[in-house]
Amino acid sequence: MDASLIDRLARLRGIGDAYHDYRGELRYFTLETKAGILRAMGCAPEDPAALAAEIGQLESERQRRLLPPIVTVRGGRVALDLNIAARDFGASLRWAVALEHGERRNGHLSSAECPEIWRGEIDGSWVTRRRFELPLDLPTGYHELKVSVAGGLAGRCLVISSPLECYEPAAIHEGRRLWGVAVQLYAVRSARTGVSGISTI
Repeated sequence: MDASLIDRLARLRGIGDAYHDYRGELRYFTLETKAGILRAMGCAPEDPAALAAEIGQLESERQRRLLPPIVTVRGGRVALDLNIAARDFGASLRWAVALEHGERRNGHLSSAECPEIWRGEIDGSWVTRRRFELPLDLPTGYHELKVSVAGGLAGRCLVISSPLECYEPAAIHEGRRLWGVAVQLYAVRSARTGVSGISTI
């Protein structure tokens, strides 16, 4: 297996390099684990040509898309990259957020106000990637963000806002002891594959 191709495709597919287990210890995914997860997602980790083709397709889609499909944030402030065509540079960006509890917020600013992260040519067109920061603090929850450029090109994405800390029951906060049953799903191993995090049931 080609480790560099698997690592690149795993990142594009949203697979992290590590996680914290139930003891709080940092655990790194092995190459075999990443390959197993990619295989479960329908990829062919043993075929370098297929990996390279999928990487090229995903990178091209990412560069052409105005917004990423999903953004996660801790602490309420959202910053994400927008792909703006050169012909639209300086145009007005209109944004709208539908909060989970039903409230809506909206506003606008010039794309020129967003710092440039990258620029390059994609399929014969010049693109500038700009860092857009939503000018409001989001509550914890699942929200929908929509952005349009000069009333034309538009995109939407799911924004997942998580708290800075996990919920702690009052009993534990007060020093009392509780008991219960917990299953760490990300640590489950399949009897057939032996790969952590993949269920074959």
